[in-house]
Amino acid sequence: MNTMSSKEIILNKIREALQNKDKSGMVEPDLSASVYQPLLLPLELQFQKSLEAIKGKVFLCKSENEVLQALKELCQEKKWSSLYCLDATLKTKLLSSGMQIKDAADDFKSMEAGVTGCEFLVAHTGSVLISSHGNSGRRMNVFPPNHIIFAKKHQLVDYLESAFDAIYQKYGSNIPSLISAITGPSRTADIEKTLVMGAHGPEGLFVFLDLEE
Repeated sequence: MNTMSSKEIILNKIREALQNKDKSGMVEPDLSASVYQPLLLPLELQFQKSLEAIKGKVFLCKSENEVLQALKELCQEKKWSSLYCLDATLKTKLLSSGMQIKDAADDFKSMEAGVTGCEFLVAHTGSVLISSHGNSGRRMNVFPPNHIIFAKKHQLVDYLESAFDAIYQKYGSNIPSLISAITGPSRTADIEKTLVMGAHGPEGLFVFLDLEE
């Protein structure tokens, strides 16, 4: 009696499948087609929808003054006495609007909320792309209990691959050593499948988007 080995059985099944593949009714995939569904909303509205679906908050503002006013109102609502900011440009704007700003090393661990800029905003996923070339340092993207991000309309892109293309165009051969995408506030369900916010980073993520051209 000739008994086939397991290997021979598997190979025979593969041969049979290859011989009958045209009879299965399967359609060959179009590998040149986009893997993404088209975005049906303007980028700023799609970004807002995507980020707020994962518990972030987006403020769409018509001017820089409106951004600063909306931030002041958020501080009042959250009862934040001050903001921590290391970006010199952002710090000047915040101080000029009358907000209390801290930037000393001794105040870092006790901050209530931190303010940074970003590289790009990804509408499809609601992600914020950051890099080590930012003016705020790496710790400001993970340590603050609340992360406030300032962005401009020209930083909006459709998909993540567009954001990385834009990074390459911006920096050329001097690519940042760290490029990361923040997609919503930090959260995990590793412990007993219970969602916990702020486990590995900020509990609150607030993006202020200046739509002024």
